[in-house]
Amino acid sequence: MPPPVSNRIPPPRKDARIIIHFDYDCFYAAVFEAANPNLKSLPFAVQQKQIIVTCNYEARRRGLHKLQLIREARRICPEVIIELGEDISKFRDASKDLYKFIEGFSWNGKVERLGFDEVWLDVTDMIDFNMETLNVHDLGNSFFQMHRDDPTAGFGFDAGGVAGHTYPEDYIFIREQDVDQITLRLRLGSHLAMHIRHELEREKGYTCTVGIATNKVLSKLVGNLHKPKGQTVLMPDTQGGLGEPCLVFIGDHDIGQVPGIGFKLSQKIREHVLQRSADFDTGLVYGGTRERITVADVRQKADVTPEMLEKLLAGPGSPHGIGYKIWCLLHGIDDTE
Repeated sequence: MPPPVSNRIPPPRKDARIIIHFDYDCFYAAVFEAANPNLKSLPFAVQQKQIIVTCNYEARRRGLHKLQLIREARRICPEVIIELGEDISKFRDASKDLYKFIEGFSWNGKVERLGFDEVWLDVTDMIDFNMETLNVHDLGNSFFQMHRDDPTAGFGFDAGGVAGHTYPEDYIFIREQDVDQITLRLRLGSHLAMHIRHELEREKGYTCTVGIATNKVLSKLVGNLHKPKGQTVLMPDTQGGLGEPCLVFIGDHDIGQVPGIGFKLSQKIREHVLQRSADFDTGLVYGGTRERITVADVRQKADVTPEMLEKLLAGPGSPHGIGYKIWCLLHGIDDTE
């Protein structure tokens, strides 16, 4: 039950969790490539109806892209290899197999699949356990224990830094003796994510892009920064706080890009900010707005409060407290399990 908030006070943050978001690279194409590895070096696309639903990065390098019409794709890249993807059973089976593989790393069973090609993994308990054995005076020679009852099962790593990319990109690493708990926890999460990614590629032949943060929405969004085969961690400021970095990060996103808001709700918010109907592009395969309204634009509008969002967005089928939920998302806060 959300609190009765009727002002613009930011909601409280809860940043004790570490969430890893996995997004398999060009998943539909990767399923075909797993069966025929020769396709990896060739321009390859998967077709449903008359559009490309995905294509590999060799095809993208030659000008092809998702949701492109088949006739346009063949004109731009005549040598493209196209397979029909109408039968989704092969994708469903591959998705289940990869989910079970990632689930095998979990201690707490908090693993959630989104569609066929995305998985959230809550590794908070694994981070808690390994924080207890971390030697803060010798971070460069750390060991991550993968099983509670076997201190020899795991991998060595350098906890003095992050594995992969950081947001912000100009993030300054704190001196070893001054490092805060959130920073250390996110570092451990990044090295665990890298380990799982490498195991996934080695055992299953699939690559993925990963985001590491303290909630599901932020982990999904921050992972988008370095595709393909990259991983990014949303880091705190030099005082160990995530409030300002999260506000800046999510504030740069269009309101329609934030998971949990959705197209219809984002259009209502967009039109409220514009005070008119948004210009809609009907020329796209699935349509879309031409007018970008960022999360920061919404937050800066003086009349936007949880109460006002409830009145704007509530309706048949919407959950009670939708206004407070969206207010939280506007501040990069997502407490869903």
